[in-house]
Amino acid sequence: MEEVFEIKQLANKGFGIVASKELQPGQLVLVEQAGVLGPASPESCLECLELTKESCNLCGFSLCRDCQSHPQEFLSRHDSEECVLLQKTKNPSQQEIWNISGLFNMVFPLRLLRLKTSDPKLYKQITSLEGHVEHRQDQKSSASSDSMIAMGNMLSKIFDVTVNEAIQAIAIQLTNGFEVNLPSMSGRAVYPIISYFNHACVPNVTQSHKVVMPNEKNCFGTSKEDTAKRFFLELKVQRTVLAGTELTIRYNSVFEGFVKRQKTFTQEWFFECGCPRCSDPTEFGTFTSAVKCFQCSKGFVIPYPTLLNSSNCHLKDADDIARFHCTNCGQSSSFNFVESVEQDVSNHMNQDSPNMEQMVDLIKACTATLHSQHYLVMMLKDHFVFKKTDSVELLEIQDQYAKDVIQYLQVLDPGRTWRKSQILSKLRAITTALAKKKSDGKDGLDVAALKRTLVTIQDLTVAIDKLK
Repeated sequence: MEEVFEIKQLANKGFGIVASKELQPGQLVLVEQAGVLGPASPESCLECLELTKESCNLCGFSLCRDCQSHPQEFLSRHDSEECVLLQKTKNPSQQEIWNISGLFNMVFPLRLLRLKTSDPKLYKQITSLEGHVEHRQDQKSSASSDSMIAMGNMLSKIFDVTVNEAIQAIAIQLTNGFEVNLPSMSGRAVYPIISYFNHACVPNVTQSHKVVMPNEKNCFGTSKEDTAKRFFLELKVQRTVLAGTELTIRYNSVFEGFVKRQKTFTQEWFFECGCPRCSDPTEFGTFTSAVKCFQCSKGFVIPYPTLLNSSNCHLKDADDIARFHCTNCGQSSSFNFVESVEQDVSNHMNQDSPNMEQMVDLIKACTATLHSQHYLVMMLKDHFVFKKTDSVELLEIQDQYAKDVIQYLQVLDPGRTWRKSQILSKLRAITTALAKKKSDGKDGLDVAALKRTLVTIQDLTVAIDKLK
């Protein structure tokens, strides 16, 4: 495949990826196989990442029944050497290690460290990536810092590496790891080249995970004789990109507000985002971070424009800084005030597993505290759209919510994306179901009305794919 990008040193960013030619929507940028792969859950099979209750008879870590049916010499990830190393966590002399929770988290850095002898070239390539080790160690008394140091000590006791080497491996995974969340699978992966793509809250490149099954014919450059699942990350252009433009991906979910994004960026990747979305208090008119003002009850509290991305204003000082103001009364609010309101609403959302009727009531209740396009409201609507129902009333609500979410994503995630195509497909199904339901008891299906509605959906599809 022709390379359409180059890795360059960028001002104030370190390394990044730049388009070497003009790229069109849907054009493939890169498909890369995972350099290191590991579990993201205690129930992730160490070999194939399938969620399972089964475990390896020797080390006790998760291993699905299908993978157990193969001789260990045929396992490409959980091989005999790894199994022996993991068994050391059960050694009574290492009781302090055994008491550490989340032992599955050690598998990924262990596999990275083993590359030093099994694949020195790949090891050098991955360990040259940024890990922000010093920043992470400076997070004094934080759970993540303590966990990293404890895990580093543990790895140095069961494997022939120094504590610093182990901590570096953990930090590289924390900085560059991608979550592999697929149906019935949960894992983490590092892709050596893709790790150079920087973040943007409104990126121009979309990403999707691809899994190639054993012996499956594929176009990803692996042999059809492969005996293990292969995991790839595929990057495609969302909208037209001119030559010389930086290619960016999103590190987080599109359904996140200013407070949550900035906190994640500063704590996980150690930067404050100054992209156009984060620099606009209204976030392109969506008000997706806005909460109701508790002072006047008429306006919305939004990020204060003169403090956004100021070099003198850091999130670590957020307790003492008014970073938000009301659009109506001008009253200032703290960063932590907005965070507490969002957390309170989020806690109520996650307390139960509401049915569809309860979800509608919850969305209405949320808008008493949050803007109607607040990211938590839009996330609820997104979940609601994919629920199954035969009720005409609920189908009509799904129809409206689907359109709301599409319009929202078209502003904050413009271009060709997998999520929008999924919502459009669901919207077609909803429209068809509604037309059939409404024709019940009449002189048959109103074909003309159905055709008009489907044409409307098709027009919407074309509008989304047509980039300006």
